[in-house]
Amino acid sequence: MAVLGDFAISYASAYETLVQAKPITCATTGTVFEAVIAPTAIILDPFGVPQLHATRALTGHSVPIISWLTGGASTLIRNFGPESIGGTGSFGAKVEAEAARTGKPALQVGEELYRHTDGTLVEVPGLPAIDAQLLITSDAYEKESLDAVRAWFSDSQKPVYAVGPLLPAASASTRSDLDESGTNVATFLDNALQKYGQRSVLFISFGTNFWPAKNLEEVIGVLIEKEFPFILAHGSPFAKLSEELTQKVKSSSLGLLTPWAPQQFLLNHPATGWFLTHGGHGGITESLANGIPLIAWPFEADQPAAAAHLSENLKVAFELLEVRTGLGLQRLHRNGKTPKGTPEAVVEEIRAVVDAARGEEGEKLRKNAEKLKEAFVAAWEDGGAAKVELHHFLEKYA
Repeated sequence: MAVLGDFAISYASAYETLVQAKPITCATTGTVFEAVIAPTAIILDPFGVPQLHATRALTGHSVPIISWLTGGASTLIRNFGPESIGGTGSFGAKVEAEAARTGKPALQVGEELYRHTDGTLVEVPGLPAIDAQLLITSDAYEKESLDAVRAWFSDSQKPVYAVGPLLPAASASTRSDLDESGTNVATFLDNALQKYGQRSVLFISFGTNFWPAKNLEEVIGVLIEKEFPFILAHGSPFAKLSEELTQKVKSSSLGLLTPWAPQQFLLNHPATGWFLTHGGHGGITESLANGIPLIAWPFEADQPAAAAHLSENLKVAFELLEVRTGLGLQRLHRNGKTPKGTPEAVVEEIRAVVDAARGEEGEKLRKNAEKLKEAFVAAWEDGGAAKVELHHFLEKYA
């Protein structure tokens, strides 16, 4: 948190320099960049509230602030939208009221309300005072949710720009760019391609901030049992790999444990067939942009909703249910299943998923993922939805 505070302070200073159209110095390298035209719009993460206040303090409403949301449109609705369309409503007002009623600190009340669940079914079809909303999602991925966001924002006459999917250039991760860890990944994939064929490898990554507290050993055990080659990226500071599991993977010759993986290169390799992920929006987008179906292991935030959308609506993923813990073990409204959450149930489920992935159902998911890949490409072609939206954004603010 201290780092975020320092960033907020440095932002205010840097923004003031840019507004004054003066040269600016990189705090890390000392490189001096020549003065440029003062900003005509500011794009901020919705959690950058200190930066928002600093911007308003310096330039008021003369420089528009556009919210930059890196999740899906449905997440925007649920976290910040009105209750009438499935949102949580005015969270701040609820915190203040509960703090006044109980005498508890507002921070404690906020944490309790954020985590609270009572089994109520939420149907999803706000933000600090911003001037527009910039989304990195697309109609191809979640048109119904995007339409609901547009309707919501139209009430306040604030535009919504959906400029997704946002992906790095195809050359962003080539073999020549790889470091030692990346080279090991490339070698493993090349060998797997020769031995097991195309689309045979499972890539496993839980991102930077998530790691399963349990059940990973059961999943890895089944992959080895089923001779399903895999790469497990464990770059998270929360990652824990037992010595027993590490040795088991090494002796199997079926898996590669790596602290870092070149995700773009890996997902584009012909040996890669599946992506087991926590369900962050960026990883989902990158996987589908390569036509790779997913196995979802969600934790919190936007991930459970994304997993349901991927598996139930888009039909490009299997969702693991038996790995759930805590309140996640309650009966699921969508299919009536109640996860057991036992190691035995996890083993049974992952065996079934592996068999399905290699069978007819897996092929159906792959074909659906390929269709989304084509839709993602079309979004950035001339006349495509993302390109048109970006053009409208630049027309207004650039």
